Amino acid sequence: MAAAAPAANPFAAPSATPAPSGAAQGAFDPGLAEAQATTPIATNKTDESALRYYASQRDLVRVGAEIRRLKTLYPNWLPPSDLFAPRSTADEQPLWDLYAKGDYAAVRRAIDAIRATKPNWAPSEDLVTKLDDGEARQKVNAAATAGNWQGVIASAQARSGLLVCASMDVLWNVGEGFARTGNMAQVFDLYAYVLSHCDKPEERLATFQKANALLPPKGTEALVSYGRTLPNGQGEFDDLRFDRLRQQMADVASGTSSQLPPVEELTAYANFVRSSRSASDMGLVGWYFFGQQNWSRAAEWFRAGIEAGGDAKLTEGYVLSLRNDDKIAEAETFAYRSHRLSPDLAKIYIEMVADELTADEASNPVDSGLMDRFQQVVTEAKSPLGAQAIGWRLIHEEEFPDAQEWFARSVKWKPTEEGVVGLAVVATRLKQNAALKDVQKRFQKDFPALADFKDYVPPTAAVSRSTRQAQTTTAKGGNRPAKHGARSGGGDRLMAEANRLFKSGDYQGALAVLDKREARRGKEYGAQILRGWANHKLGRWDQARQVFKEQDKKRSTKDTRFGLGATSNSQYRMWN
Repeated sequence: MAAAAPAANPFAAPSATPAPSGAAQGAFDPGLAEAQATTPIATNKTDESALRYYASQRDLVRVGAEIRRLKTLYPNWLPPSDLFAPRSTADEQPLWDLYAKGDYAAVRRAIDAIRATKPNWAPSEDLVTKLDDGEARQKVNAAATAGNWQGVIASAQARSGLLVCASMDVLWNVGEGFARTGNMAQVFDLYAYVLSHCDKPEERLATFQKANALLPPKGTEALVSYGRTLPNGQGEFDDLRFDRLRQQMADVASGTSSQLPPVEELTAYANFVRSSRSASDMGLVGWYFFGQQNWSRAAEWFRAGIEAGGDAKLTEGYVLSLRNDDKIAEAETFAYRSHRLSPDLAKIYIEMVADELTADEASNPVDSGLMDRFQQVVTEAKSPLGAQAIGWRLIHEEEFPDAQEWFARSVKWKPTEEGVVGLAVVATRLKQNAALKDVQKRFQKDFPALADFKDYVPPTAAVSRSTRQAQTTTAKGGNRPAKHGARSGGGDRLMAEANRLFKSGDYQGALAVLDKREARRGKEYGAQILRGWANHKLGRWDQARQVFKEQDKKRSTKDTRFGLGATSNSQYRMWN
């Protein structure tokens, strides 16, 4: 990419007649001697320290040579009239020490103190110039900190010689001052000036990022042409130009915004991503489509990102997209191959196989290779969910001793209701009354459902992955469901009201109604999922995650998994 022509000085005031070549064009000229390719302008910042040193030594040969050098650099410069005047021998080092600390007021007081005892003494021009610049910089930055943007601009105009590449903080504050006061043309000119004349790569990148945050999209796009060509052939700002779009896509992916970016911007970004082979950008596009539940497109971009060297998070996105697109076998195979990349991938793999083992239709024999692989991953991850799934499957196959072993592992790794209920079910089927009593003694306080156990039959496949609630036997020998269902009393009306409030955007109101419903009916799956999304919409990431995680442990579904994924995406910006 060819760099744009150097920008005109953005601080020059309009003039009715052209200024002479090399002359300043207005009161807001920052002094471009260090940046312009034309003949430098002599200013009060011309470094005469060497000249004065030679004069103090009465080295006339070197004085003449230095004068000729300065005249060559600055044709308009004239030698100072006091070049050979007697100079004070006052030591300026204490003044420079105060200056280095940024205590400019103390420098002024020290100068006054020296003058009181040495009336003919004057500080060096270098010290005076740097002191004036330092005080002006303090004024500009203090005004910016206070949000006094008019004060920022006024202070900069009063000391326009400070507006050079060496004072980048001042330039940035002035740029923001122009933006805050609505002068976008000057904002653009200032940033164009910086990108045309200043060379430090990190300052150039930061300048473009600031411009991207303040200028309209077309202004940012115009600044791209001021970028230099990198060794890899890409433009200096080709990547940064899409930062604003990335944020818009992230907001859509997280559900915090429903405003889709313009198609032409997405197309330009997609073309850039394809050419740059940026794995992180491919992942962002994947999460963007994932947030819209476009699973096939999301999977395509995640796969491309993986092939470009993406991390485990892209692999998670790919597996989740395949699973949500009902490509279970493909997702399961890929998840197993990748499960050691991250604990989350192992968890996803375990969830998928657990669903398969305990699904309603899981009556066919399980492939021994699949079971061996699954048991290995479950053991490595010490997954209570995985161990429970194996246990329920073995109960289905009437392999009770083996099932008992897996439920025991589950409870050892983490006591959960499903795990202890599984132990109780196996104990009743094996007629191990002592084992049943031991389970009840150890866990009934935390899991009251154990109190109903007297004589249990295995849970049907239909309930094995949902509540794992066993069936009790009446005194007469008949079977009846355990009494853990909802009570009557207006719960459905409250749920309808909570849904209505949620759809209207009153998430706080929806939570209040859900609290009322929970007080009457306890925690139920559908109500808890709605509670999770209401907290998500309010940005209460910890509360949302806790709700989705609790439900996922009880009954892992697409709803719980998607809620967990969306919450993490929103809080941690995993697409960046």
